[in-house]
Amino acid sequence: MYFVNLNVFLLSFLSIIVQCDLTMPSGFSKIQWNHREKEETFMELEGLNFIDCVEQCLLRNRCFSVNYLRRKLHCELNSEAVQYYNQSNVIFNEDPSGYIYSHMSDWDANIVGKCANHNCGLNERCVVSKAKAEQKCELSDCGFVPVFLNADSVTNEKDTYIGIGSRLTFKLTETLLSEPKDRDFEMICQNDGVWSSSLTANSSDEAECSFLNQQAIIETLQLGSEFVRIPVIKEDGQKWVLIQRRCTGTVDFNRTMNEYKGGFGSLNSEFWIVEALSYFNGMMFSTWDEDRDYSTTSCAEKNGGGWWFRECHQANPNGAYGVHETWGISWLMTNNQWIYPSHIVLMVGKS
Repeated sequence: MYFVNLNVFLLSFLSIIVQCDLTMPSGFSKIQWNHREKEETFMELEGLNFIDCVEQCLLRNRCFSVNYLRRKLHCELNSEAVQYYNQSNVIFNEDPSGYIYSHMSDWDANIVGKCANHNCGLNERCVVSKAKAEQKCELSDCGFVPVFLNADSVTNEKDTYIGIGSRLTFKLTETLLSEPKDRDFEMICQNDGVWSSSLTANSSDEAECSFLNQQAIIETLQLGSEFVRIPVIKEDGQKWVLIQRRCTGTVDFNRTMNEYKGGFGSLNSEFWIVEALSYFNGMMFSTWDEDRDYSTTSCAEKNGGGWWFRECHQANPNGAYGVHETWGISWLMTNNQWIYPSHIVLMVGKS
């Protein structure tokens, strides 16, 4: 009787083991130990077990694979890194010790229940409403990594992260507009799926040019698919973007086309702002090395700086400083009298 009960116990125990093997998710058999694919990580999550990490990936159409570090409960979600996935052609980063790598093609999407085969957008994730027990889509990331025309990322390995709450650090490019107090700044992926800057210049950072009484703040402006850090003045509800300032004669404005496109000078004194040309689509801008005006001579070369010249100008704000001639800083007034200002600011209204 004793041996019969023992046999029954052993059979029951084996039955439990067999049942567990049959219900184990298929992806476990294809896990790659001590591997980590880091080139396309777009989000990291903390405090998750491995299956939760896999599920978070399956809830997002952007996600194709995960890296998981068990000892820290650390989950990394990756977008597609190779065109055709197989276990032999994935390139992994150095020092993958302790990491688990798994591709979503190895898993049954049904483990996420009602969110299996969801149709959420690329920057969304599927969630199940507790009230109605139905799936819905909510924003999960900002869609792309911000690219600046006048700044470089200094976030190192996290410079591909785009998840809600991600923070990327940038440094203004030394060769373009630079202002020491605002050289390093952060971009944060907000809950509404939009990148925004966490830092602006302090209100005490007043321009050195005394004629400019308003205080400019440094803002991040999106121009198409890229961003740029620029000074902005707010007055009576209107926002004005400063694209040029002359006040000391310390900056040479007789520059090449590439320099005008990139911007130059200092935000504290004289400058020509990055991408100012984008505000004047359709008008031909000329510099001494690229003559695009209608004159038989080079207006830019003749007048000491770049501008939207025709034949040649009635305004020359980028001309030689301190010269009371039309090839210096000059402006033709409505009474047909030329003025030669020592201080000048160009601003563009921004809604």
